Amino acid sequence: MRRAVRDGVVTLAGRLADRDAVALAVRSVWRVDGVVGVVNHLTGLTDLTGLTTEAGPGVSPGRRRVP
Repeated sequence: MRRAVRDGVVTLAGRLADRDAVALAVRSVWRVDGVVGVVNHLTGLTDLTGLTTEAGPGVSPGRRRVP
């Protein structure tokens, strides 16, 4: 997983094991003090049933505008 931070906005990119791992990564970043936005370019390789799925890319739900 790659990550970058600029002006409090964290960008996540890469592939994780599944959609749940993607959701956990995004939620975890939001909990860090000083984070004002999260841009999600992560992809989940499989869901819990083993089927291929795409969990991203996009902007995470609840993203706040950066002034």
